[in-house]
Amino acid sequence: MQVLLTQDVTSLGNIGDIKEVHNGYARNFLIPRKMAVMATATNIQGAKSIKDKIQRTEDKKKKDLLLLAEKLNATSITIRRQAGENDKLFGSVTNIDIASALAAEGLPINKKDILLKDPIKSLGIYTISIRLTSEINSQLKVWVIKE
Repeated sequence: MQVLLTQDVTSLGNIGDIKEVHNGYARNFLIPRKMAVMATATNIQGAKSIKDKIQRTEDKKKKDLLLLAEKLNATSITIRRQAGENDKLFGSVTNIDIASALAAEGLPINKKDILLKDPIKSLGIYTISIRLTSEINSQLKVWVIKE
């Protein structure tokens, strides 16, 4: 039986895909859970328009993220901390501090997207990676200076 997927199904496909599945799988699992509908000419035509709309929104989102990545590459932030001898910080600079500094600059980034292996514990200039999507990454310069 051919079905048209109305949701992403992990082992089967994505929204708008037409798949050949066993009758029982379609009637007992996919259709009752509204994960799929029977692949009729009307449903296929409606799915094409929905798939086009989804593609347009994804393209716009990707374009916006690329612009954000360019802004982040051109941005550098300064974080002031108290430091002792040998430029060691009292405390550390974490991804939470970087996210709040970026938010103050008008660039809201989720703290989980800031790829910081270890907290920064000394003064200096650091290049930090920021993952916007699995395909789009950005680099940010962070200046840690004495207060």
